[in-house]
Amino acid sequence: MNMTTSPSDAQRQIGVEPPCIGACSINPESQICGGCYRHMDEIIFWSRMTEAERERAMENMRQRRQDAENAKNSG
Repeated sequence: MNMTTSPSDAQRQIGVEPPCIGACSINPESQICGGCYRHMDEIIFWSRMTEAERERAMENMRQRRQDAENAKNSG
């Protein structure tokens, strides 16, 4: 699934801004976006998450991005 989106002004005012970069590409097996590295559930439920849940999702996203970079560099 490919689509381009960017966070709306309303989303930016929620606290932890969505990390969407408008380069969505969901891996069908892992359900991880290759643009922002969020899991599909994190994308879908972002607007309903508490700030703490968003911060946790952001940490997960950063770890996934780092893991992907490490795999890319070691391969």
